[in-house]
Amino acid sequence: MIDLFSMYLQASLWGGVLILAVVFFRGCLNKVPRWILCLMWLLVALRLLLPFQLQSPVSLQPDTSAVTEAL
Repeated sequence: MIDLFSMYLQASLWGGVLILAVVFFRGCLNKVPRWILCLMWLLVALRLLLPFQLQSPVSLQPDTSAVTEAL
């Protein structure tokens, strides 16, 4: 149960980061076509609705599994 809560908390955190990024880019990029703004909001909605993450070898979030195993 704790793992499930942790997963949803992490997904909400990254969804919030995406929301801030979209708001920031929306303010900076005034001449962007409207469909690109809709696409950015669609990505935010998908991140908040889907409870799983896509794995990639390149990530901004560090892998902490090796640290927890060493403890």
